[in-house]
Amino acid sequence: MKWLMNGMIILSFSFLVACSDDTEWSEVTNEEDVLPYLTLVENYLDTWERALETQSFSIMEPLMVPNSHGYHIERRQHQELIGSRIIDRAVDTEDPILEENQYDSEKRLRITVWIDRESPAGVEQIERTRYYYMNEGNQGLRVTAIETVEEDM
Repeated sequence: MKWLMNGMIILSFSFLVACSDDTEWSEVTNEEDVLPYLTLVENYLDTWERALETQSFSIMEPLMVPNSHGYHIERRQHQELIGSRIIDRAVDTEDPILEENQYDSEKRLRITVWIDRESPAGVEQIERTRYYYMNEGNQGLRVTAIETVEEDM
C-alpha cells in the first residue's frame, strides 16, 4: 500500500511540474527573421476567409500541424462559423511582435487584426489580438496553436 501512496505522490508532483508554464519568451528584432512568420499569419488569415466562403476546412491543412490540439480547435471554430453563415474577413493588421522561447523550438507572433464579420444580420467590425504559435518542421513552417489575448478592462 505504501508503494501505491508513493506512486500517487510522484504522479501528482510530475503533473504539477508539467502544468507549470514557466516558458520564457524574448522578442525577435531582426526584420528578416520576422518576415516568414508574418507572411504565414497573413496567408493564414486569407486562407481562413476562403475556407469560410467555400465551407471547406481542408484548404487550411497545409498551414497547420495536422491532428494537433490547435488544428482541432480551429476546425471546430470553422464548423461553428459556417453553421451560422459567418465569414470573417481580415481588413488590417497591426503591431506584429515575434517572440521565441528559451528552447528556440517554437515561436509566436502577437498581432492585432481588424476583422469584418459578415453574417445574415449584417457586418460587424471586430478587433482581435492573438498569438499565433508556429514551429518549423519537416514540411516547413506551420501554425501549431492560436491563443486570443484577453485585454485588461
